[in-house]
Amino acid sequence: MKLSMKFFAIVAVLVTLNLTAFAQKGDRSITAKERAEKITKKMTEKLELDTYQTEKVRDLNLTLAAKLKALKTNDTMDRAAKKAEVKALRDEHKVALQGVLNAEQWDKFSAFVKKRKEKREERRGKNGK
Repeated sequence: MKLSMKFFAIVAVLVTLNLTAFAQKGDRSITAKERAEKITKKMTEKLELDTYQTEKVRDLNLTLAAKLKALKTNDTMDRAAKKAEVKALRDEHKVALQGVLNAEQWDKFSAFVKKRKEKREERRGKNGK
């Protein structure tokens, strides 16, 4: 009886650990292409992009996602250098997007980015970070 109770306890702990490991993985396991497609789809819907714009935005998003993924796996750079490189890549991406989007779409995009940034700062403020 004691042996079977120990066995079930060990199995329960292993199952819990396994589920926790999968739960923490989240979107981090998706490829750069999948991430770019997801972002492009959302942008196409929100900004009402035409076919030409969708293709251009997809290319820009794929390039950015691939560079960010490579940067994330780069162990030779310190945290501050990575942060500066990410900022430079995102700024470059915004400039390229501005060349593809019309004025109305750019305003919608800028408003969305600003709103997302405010929400992130609000969460960080509540968490004490």
